Amino acid sequence: MKEDFKEHKISNPKGLMLDNLVYNRHGEVVALRSRDFMAWFHPQMGGDYGFYAIPLTEEWLKKAGFEFQESDDPPYELYVHKEFDRFEVWEMNGEHWIVDALDQLGFDQSHFKYLHQLQNYFYAFTNSELKINQ
Repeated sequence: MKEDFKEHKISNPKGLMLDNLVYNRHGEVVALRSRDFMAWFHPQMGGDYGFYAIPLTEEWLKKAGFEFQESDDPPYELYVHKEFDRFEVWEMNGEHWIVDALDQLGFDQSHFKYLHQLQNYFYAFTNSELKINQ
């Protein structure tokens, strides 16, 4: 939820990429730019801008082009990307992970909680940027 976004402060840019969506210190959704990374590594450029990770929710999955699908494997919730139907996100109790839809291979190491992590995984698996409608 936006009102508690400050619980998810990003103190280290490890795992972030250009154009990842995050909250700024005012609670606005922004895309990271190269100057933001420069500030992390060179505090004399302005120091900590105050960025916060966006928790992954059903709302953000839908904005990112995923659709809910009925699953034969309860208690999992299944979301499939509209354009890349091989790219599935499974959710159970607020935890998410990616499953390759063709061979049903689950990747435990790809467990994730935040929107920027989904953006990065999507790019790694599809070689395409994840389009997010705000």
